[in-house]
Parts: sequence; structure tokens; C-alpha cells
Amino acid sequence: MFVFVSLGTLHFARWHSHLFRQAWVHQLPLRATALHGRILAIHPTKKRNRVDIRLQSLKVAEKEIPARGKLRVYVPKQFTDLQESREATLFNVHLSAPPQPRNPGEFDYAFYLNIHGFVATGQADSIHIIPTQGFSLSQWMMGVRRAILSHIEKVFQQPYAGFMKALLIGKRGELDPTVRRQFQLAGLMHVLAISGLHVGFITVLILLVLQWLGVPLVWRYGILIGILVWYAALTGAQPPVIRATVMIGLWAIARMISRKSNPLNLLFAACFIILLVQPNQLFWVGFQLSFLAVLFILIGLQWVNGHRWFRRLHDSGRGGRLVANWIVLPAAVTLWAQLGTLPVLVHNFHLLSPVALVLNLIVVPVISLVLYGGVACVILSVLFPAAAMWIGGLISGVLTLLFHLVEWAIRIPFSYIPVHQGTLWAAGISALAVSWTQIQQKRWRWVLTYGIGFSLVFAHLFVSHSSEWNVLAIDVGQGDALLIQTPRQQSILVDTGAPVSNGYRPFRGIEAVLRTLNISRINRLVISHPHWDHMGNVNALLDAVAVDSAYFPRFPYSYRMMDSLKTWLARKGVPSRAVRAGDVIPVDASTRMYVLAPLYHSATRMKYSRISGRIVNNTSIVALLQMGKTRVLLPGDVERGGEEAVLPWGNWLQAAVLKVPHHGSKTSSIPQWIAAIKPRWAIISVGEKNRFQHPSPDVIARYHTASARVMRTDAHGAVWLRTDGNQWEVVDWQPRERFYTVHKMGEP
Repeated sequence: MFVFVSLGTLHFARWHSHLFRQAWVHQLPLRATALHGRILAIHPTKKRNRVDIRLQSLKVAEKEIPARGKLRVYVPKQFTDLQESREATLFNVHLSAPPQPRNPGEFDYAFYLNIHGFVATGQADSIHIIPTQGFSLSQWMMGVRRAILSHIEKVFQQPYAGFMKALLIGKRGELDPTVRRQFQLAGLMHVLAISGLHVGFITVLILLVLQWLGVPLVWRYGILIGILVWYAALTGAQPPVIRATVMIGLWAIARMISRKSNPLNLLFAACFIILLVQPNQLFWVGFQLSFLAVLFILIGLQWVNGHRWFRRLHDSGRGGRLVANWIVLPAAVTLWAQLGTLPVLVHNFHLLSPVALVLNLIVVPVISLVLYGGVACVILSVLFPAAAMWIGGLISGVLTLLFHLVEWAIRIPFSYIPVHQGTLWAAGISALAVSWTQIQQKRWRWVLTYGIGFSLVFAHLFVSHSSEWNVLAIDVGQGDALLIQTPRQQSILVDTGAPVSNGYRPFRGIEAVLRTLNISRINRLVISHPHWDHMGNVNALLDAVAVDSAYFPRFPYSYRMMDSLKTWLARKGVPSRAVRAGDVIPVDASTRMYVLAPLYHSATRMKYSRISGRIVNNTSIVALLQMGKTRVLLPGDVERGGEEAVLPWGNWLQAAVLKVPHHGSKTSSIPQWIAAIKPRWAIISVGEKNRFQHPSPDVIARYHTASARVMRTDAHGAVWLRTDGNQWEVVDWQPRERFYTVHKMGEP
């Protein structure tokens, strides 16, 4: 085992060096006047076409450079003659490193691309397809793939055509979004991807046909291997397909030479062969799910078959045999596959689907019939189109019933459960399941190994909570959202950002941060003022997590966005309160929030149409958060007038950390304000390349002059500070160099 792990590590290091130690990669971002490669995949989007290229060379400053790896490049929509497996030249390409996550816990797109061999992303002005000369096997395969897709479109209407394309060829781009989401919530996404299940169905079909044709045994298995290799290439060579193809291929070879084969040996041999060719697959979610599912299925089946009650049921007659083969074994397979993949599913998708345990017993047999029918439709559409249309109609009816069943199932209470944090619990459950089977079989080495792992998991889970405060300015683009978590696990969210900011959906970042800090309840929601970039995600937040109470500024006038905020909170039954200077928002014994503004206004009510944005900004809540012996000042979007109005608070304004008002606008942060606060840390929540040109260079210069360290969300992503009530530290949450080169932005 030690030798295997060592060789694997060296092989992976060689793969990493081969791709990411190229000189041009370290020069990113850069502009290539041209690059040459082979098209791997094409994904049309609303505005552009996304093209994956296997790179062969690129030209930088008129110098031709040999290059390796893959690129993900966006090209204009006007280029419609793109075809997979064709060689192409792209011109005037702006290349950059894959974007890093903007908030803790967000999907790490850079890591995803890099472990799949992508070394850069970019945008090209134009693309030229190079004509093919002579026969090309890959292009012939793509031609067959396009022909199959064309026949599916002739037989099926949407949404059934998109479903059948995903089922037969693995093309999920045209899958109906509603169907995709429903199957995901029901834990049935595995039937929409070409997986080992599909390869198993195809294997059974091939062997039955070859047996019916009277093909000799040795030839039968040889033909099976050839067809499966062709099918794996046709469907894109995904990890589950490769794993199943290698396992079945080794099994077939063993049958051809009259040797017995152990399923576990076949599984580990397939794992070794795949990692020998592509060591980076170890970090692919598809690879992990595929091998864990099969490993646990094999362990589970051994455990079930070893029980006397199962053998007695199986031998009790025809009825008992039917129950054992069609109910007990499928249920065991589903249960153990769920147990094995539980840690990966929780960690990557944050979702548990208990209803899948029952649905799989119904859906898997139905999908097998649909798969066989789909293959028949593709074949008959060439020979007997009328028969293909008739069978296609039957399949469409079956799929309609299946869609309705899944839609109904996910409406059952607790059919799916969102999971914020639980990877370690899931790993512990999986380890306990394996340990239990090995105890019964008296395999004590396995029991000891999993027992140690299980103990470490729970030792980590039951470590006492930190005695520190977390202050996290979430990157929500051009807007504000700041989260505070106390040592007593109380959470305060100040503002929620806008629903969309420059194409980015900020609430994804908020959800990711809540998962990272294991927060499922917001104890205090504070909306500094009713502007869209501060309250736009309130509805989404109320739908996602429980909120104990909400606070907003007391307005001396009527304002429609404030009315909307009150309506949203009332609809969800969230207690709310309008606050003004002098109020206190209690949090816990060691944390208090003092409201310093808005000051009391004696103005009469005015219509909202007469209220300017500046008036609303200057009615922001200015809150002083006392945490132990240190402070954080949260002033919303107050401008010069609002800052001058609170200066009489004097020493109450002093704070170690300041959330810079109004995103660093030149209308705020007057020198007297900065001098009164004396901040050591100045956090600017601002969107990258925003149209307001925030923050102002003059404002940044003022904070630097005051010896404050300026941290911006547009440059750093989320800003995470931690304190014990005395000293502050920056939490470096950005991913380190794991399997790719990190290109960090320097501080401004």
C-alpha cells in the first residue's frame, strides 16, 4: 500500500508539473495573438459560445510557443460552424487564471477547472475551423454522436428529447431545468448521467443479443469489450463509464480464459488503471461517487448474502425468491450506495434525499425499460420510422408518469433535507456502516481501521467552540452584507446585498458563508437602510434560514421600499422593530449593539417621490458593536451630512474596525469622521469595476493617512476578521496552492 501511494503521488506530481509549470502559465493574465488546438466540447450560452480547447500552441508577441493543457474560451455567438474534435485557431485571445472563489465555502471554480486539466480561461475575438484532411476516428465518432442526437430529436418532443439525450448519450445541456432540479432534490441525478448502471444495462442487452445470435462464448466477450469501449468514447468517457467499462472488461477477459474474478479485485484494478492514466481523477466528484458507491454496494451485498434470514427467504419458494431478488436486494443496493456516497454528497451538494431510498426501487427498473426502448427507437428510426415513433410515444407516456411521480415525491415533508455542515457526521456514519459489517464477519483489521477514523471524526465534532468573534464582510458585489458570529454562537447579519450584481448572484455567497460557519439561524437581521443593494436578498434569506428578529431605521416619512421590507418580514412572521439613536440591540452577555443613528427627526411625513437617495442614505443605522474590549462601527451608507450629525457622540465613535460608509464614495468619509473613529481596519464592500467608480482614491488615501489598513472585497473577496475581544487577526480563507498555481491580486 505504501509503495502504491508513493508511486501515485509521484505520478500526480509529474502530471501537475507537466501542465502548471509551463512558463506562459506564470505570466497570466496575457494576450495571445493566436492559439491553436482541438475543440473538445461546445456549450452554447445566452450571449456567447463556450468552447473547451486542447491546447497545442499559442503565439505571444509574434513568438510561437508550444503549450499543453486545456483552455475554456468564450467566442462570439456569430460563429455557428463549431464542431467537436475539429482543429481550430483562435485569434486575439485574452487569457487569465481561472477565477478564485469570492467567499468562504463558495464553489471553487478554479480548483474544478484545474483538476480537470484546464490551465486558463479566456475570451477570443474570432475562431477559424481548420478543414480536415483524410479520415479522423474522433470526428467519425462525433459524426455518429450527432446522428444519434438527430434521431432522438425526430422521435421525441421536449422535454422528453432532452431527457433521452442525457440518458443515452450523456448530453445534459438540453435537459429541462425543472426536471433536473426535481431529480436532484429526489436524489436521482445518477439516472440522468451515463453511469455504471447504464453500462450494466447495455452489457446485459449485448450479451442477450449475442447469445440469441449464437455467437461463440469467446467471441461474445470480445465483442462486448469492443462495444463498451466504443460506447464509453461515444458518451464522453466519464469516470463512472470508464470504471464500469474497465471492470466489465476485466471480468470478460477472466471469463474468456476461464478464470474466476473477485468483484472487489476488479474494482481496485479499475481504480489503479484509471489513476495510472489520469491521476487527477482522484479529485473528481464523479470518480469519488462512482467508486464509493460500487465499493459500498459490494460490501453491502456480501453482508446481506451472509445472513441466514436472507438465504432462508431466497430458498423458501418462488414467492420468497421474488421478494429477495426484486425487493430486498435492490433496497440493500440503494441503501449501501447512499451510505457510501453520503460524505461526498453532503460535502459537495449540501443535500440529503431520504426519499431516494424508496424512489430508486421504482425509478431504476423504469429507467432500464426506457433505456432499452430508447436504443430501439434510435435503431428503428433508421429502418422503420413509424415503429420508432410508436415506441417513442409509449416512452414519452412513461416519462410523463415518472416526472409526475418525482414531482409528487419531493413535496412529501422531509423528502429532501438541506445540510449546511455535516461532512464529518456523514463520514462517521459511512465508517460505522463498514465497521458493523466487518464486526459480523470478524475482520478485525478493517474494524480497527474504521474505528480509529470514526473516533477521530467524533473527537473533532465535540471539540468545544472557539471563544472568538468572527466578523465577515461578504463579497456581494456592489452592495453590503456583513456577518458577525459571537462565541455563544449568536449570529448578526447586517444587510443582504442585491439579488444580482454584474451578473453575479450574491445570495450564493451568503449561503456559502452560512454553511462555512455552520449557521442555520440568523438571530439578529439588521437592515441599515432600505436601498436595493442593502436589502435586495431579504426574501431569499427568509426562505433559506430562520430569522429571530429584524431591525431597520425609524423613518420620519413614508417610503415604498421600507414598506416592502416590512411586508416581507410580516409575511414570514419575523418580529421587527424600527430603531433610532439611543436604542440597544441585545445580542448576548458579551456582545451589544448600540444604535448611534438615525437621530430623532421632527419632520413631517413626506411622499416617497420627494425623497432623494442622499436623504435615505443619511437615515442609515449607524451601529456600534461592542465585542469584549474591542469595537466595530457599522455606518451603512451615511454621507457627509450623516457623518457630521453623529460626531457629537465623541469617544463612542472610536472603533478598531470600520465598515467604510457608502462603499468608499467621495461623498463620505470626511477627515473629521475618520479622526473621531481612529480605525485600525477599514473594510470597503464594493463591486469590481462598478459603474460608480467606488471607492474614491481620495477616500482610500485618507484612511492610509490615518494608518488604517484598507481591505476591499473587490480585490480580496470576502474580508474575514477574527478577535478574542482584544486583538484582531485576518483569516486567510482563500484556497492555498493545492493542485494548481494560485494567482493572487496584491493589495491596492
